[in-house]
Amino acid sequence: MNISHSNASELLASFFDEGSFVELGAHIRRNARREETEGVVCGYGAVNSRLVFAFAQDGTRAHGAVDDFHARKIAALYELAIKNGAIVIGIFDSNGASILDGFSSVSAYGKILRCITDAKGRIPQIALLKGVCNGTMAAAFELFDIKLSAGDDARLYVAPPSLIGEDNGTPVRLASNGLVDKACADLDSALESIKELIALLPDNCARRAVATPVDDVQRDCFLDDESVRVCIEEISDGYKYFELSGEYAPDIITAIAQLGGVSVGIIANDAKVNSARISPEGAEKAAAFIRFCDSFSLPLITLASSEGAEMSQRAEDSRIAASMARLANAYAIAKTPKVTLISGKLYGAACVLMGAKSLGADIVYALESATVGALSPEAAVAFLENSKVDSQQTRKKLEEEWAQTNLSPERAAESGDIDDIISPYDARRRICSAIYMLAEKNTPLCPRHTGIDF
Repeated sequence: MNISHSNASELLASFFDEGSFVELGAHIRRNARREETEGVVCGYGAVNSRLVFAFAQDGTRAHGAVDDFHARKIAALYELAIKNGAIVIGIFDSNGASILDGFSSVSAYGKILRCITDAKGRIPQIALLKGVCNGTMAAAFELFDIKLSAGDDARLYVAPPSLIGEDNGTPVRLASNGLVDKACADLDSALESIKELIALLPDNCARRAVATPVDDVQRDCFLDDESVRVCIEEISDGYKYFELSGEYAPDIITAIAQLGGVSVGIIANDAKVNSARISPEGAEKAAAFIRFCDSFSLPLITLASSEGAEMSQRAEDSRIAASMARLANAYAIAKTPKVTLISGKLYGAACVLMGAKSLGADIVYALESATVGALSPEAAVAFLENSKVDSQQTRKKLEEEWAQTNLSPERAAESGDIDDIISPYDARRRICSAIYMLAEKNTPLCPRHTGIDF
């Protein structure tokens, strides 16, 4: 372990810009044991010259046990962070409540949960699972907007492994269940990931995350039909993006990137996973991400390419209809700029659920090679023209004719649901242009002037 990470104070001092970390409540002592320093370190400092607040539970201080004073320190930190409109980082490493303090230690959880909840949608909150986070504190961790884990020893659980198995709460399980957005190899890489995220996020809900463009807005874009991640790289500044929950619900990709110097959220279907059919988990993942982007005015870019909703008993049992409803609701009520690019096959429910104009998208483009329609060629021929099929060759011909006649982007654009049909080379510059055009979308207009009386 890096010596600068030996305890929470030194960890935070090494995380912030050199010499900028200021600790808050440094001399608060544990209520029942005056000789022990409180098991959480709180403070503020600069990260690449931006104000950031942070707390870190300290496993070397009474195992980071939570009591009333622990909660008070975190509450005081949040009060300052909200007043100043700055990001909060929470580093979790605690074995639970201070049992000897009785009910007050349990009540402390409520104070922490309330602080995090009050800050939701007002300031970005990033959590790091450094050690153990169990019981009610696991709920506090999950309230954060973006969650990471550091190393193989990090653990998050409600029921202890001794009851249900030693694999419970491991980073691998947490990532596959969507409980952490990124499982980092070690503490140093986790802290670097947090700095990357801070650079992509605004300070609060009243500001926009805008930086000086580091890439040519006008450069050609070379989209790869076989890999949606390559497509995301191609449209992103510097070919870089930060993926969230990559191991969970892989049919839908969620990521944060910069386009033309503007931080954006990206949602994309991965055609390699079950033809990108929308799963219940994928819909929930996308809906939560849309709500996050909307809270902090991150323009939402949707790369739509899906053959519809997942059709299986598993999906029905997982309440896919309810998940689809939440996805539709998230798109419909989001006020942030919304730009959609139909990049491949888009059929059935996906035509609506993946950033359609009818759900509030501001601009919708389609690539020249896209196919768009209510039914896939195979389903359409089977449903409408099956009587004409006398051989496999005939079926294939009918499917090709159906696709050409009914599924072209030109046909879909006739209704006004697609604004333009573009070359893949133009995708980046057209999306950037739309983002710039929509930059003042939610700015209140000046008062209406009355006309002149003649």
